[in-house]
Amino acid sequence: MDKITTIRTTIDSIDKQIMTLLEKRFTLVEEIGELKKATQQSITDTSREATIYTQCQTFRYPNEIKGVYKTIITNSKNLQRKD
Repeated sequence: MDKITTIRTTIDSIDKQIMTLLEKRFTLVEEIGELKKATQQSITDTSREATIYTQCQTFRYPNEIKGVYKTIITNSKNLQRKD
């Protein structure tokens, strides 16, 4: 196995973990959406978003991670808006 194949195998394993965690996260997001609807709370929580984006700054690739989280948050809001 060459080095690229070895690295890609590791990436595939990490990707599967990320996807599994995203699925768990989105399940919880749907639950939060239901609670927000029941209590008439806004879907957008700018304070929570700011906290997440601040946490991104503690990593080696903060801009890239923040970009990923912007997409995650957008998709999370979309899930919460579903009936």
